[in-house]
Amino acid sequence: MYIRLLIILSFFIMLGCHSQDKYEIIWECVRVSPDGKFMVAAAMNGYIYTSEPDDEGEVGLLWEKKEDSGRHTWTGLALADNGRIAACVKYGHIYTSNNYGETWTVRNVKELGERSWSAIAINGSTIAATVSAELKLDLDELEPDIKESDIEHGTIYVSTNFGVDWTEHKIDMAILDELEIDFDIEDLTFNWRAITILSSGKIIAACSPGLIFTYPNLIFPWLPLFVHPSSKLELELWTSTASSSDGTKLIASHAGSMSADEIWGDSRLYISKDSGNTWEECNINHVITSDTKWSNVTSSEDGQYLAATVYGGYIYTSSDGGDSWTARLTDNYRLWYSISSCREGKTLIASNYDGSVYFSTNFGSSWTKCKIDE
Repeated sequence: MYIRLLIILSFFIMLGCHSQDKYEIIWECVRVSPDGKFMVAAAMNGYIYTSEPDDEGEVGLLWEKKEDSGRHTWTGLALADNGRIAACVKYGHIYTSNNYGETWTVRNVKELGERSWSAIAINGSTIAATVSAELKLDLDELEPDIKESDIEHGTIYVSTNFGVDWTEHKIDMAILDELEIDFDIEDLTFNWRAITILSSGKIIAACSPGLIFTYPNLIFPWLPLFVHPSSKLELELWTSTASSSDGTKLIASHAGSMSADEIWGDSRLYISKDSGNTWEECNINHVITSDTKWSNVTSSEDGQYLAATVYGGYIYTSSDGGDSWTARLTDNYRLWYSISSCREGKTLIASNYDGSVYFSTNFGSSWTKCKIDE
């Protein structure tokens, strides 16, 4: 069971940490502000870049490197309307900016030093960030049978004052005692992959391999979502989640599944229109293979406009809440990895591991390649 876990973790290390030898810049994550006017992009082992409207009000055309951000292995970005940016670094810290990236503040969360931060989200003054699971052993100390004690479980931290103070959130494993599960409980290491904060304050987070959890508010505990039609909870390689602002419409992507008996590589896209109570798989005419995976999803504020990326394929957009989908930028397969939407769904930005960033200002109908100079 532990070998399966290592295989899965190795897959995501590969997917998230490609070599930069082939491309000058690999764009790890991109975001557009809720109002659609500002954009931000983070380069792997590089700097953060921001874009603001030009004199004619056109977006996505002017980009500036933010030297004060420093050069890091960025793993997550979050952008608000009021100039606030939150970013996290793998084996590093969280960084925040109040002025669209002109200056930055390093947040040493609870004085814990460098952590393996994997995802981050922002809503007003609230920041939620995830730490991925980590092996406590050095690579030269690895044994064939990794014990549970050799793995440090991932966790979630939340700040309600823009990164000054933080509270650690851990999942109470007792919530699974009364539920029917289809996996070995020791395989649930909370290797967090994605996190979202809704306007209501509700938080949605997904781990890989693992489950999707919701955190309604301070009164209720973290609860798992049953994404599959079956009554059993199954471990999935979740890659991304997104939601309407009220949490009624959800979309989630995974790169494969894992049961107590086997791992299989079917990458799938799911949507829910009733706050996660029931889910359905999106039937999109795209051949998903072992080399192509659903990598990222995004949603408009009302959940009507959706977009999803295929690592080794196309961008897909939907204007009817996921009932039908249209392939975009079909001239070539690309290693799409990150995508973000404004609250109306009209402005989108997406990046790929082929070294380019694209944006759209018409719900994904047409796309423009960003000119970002190192």
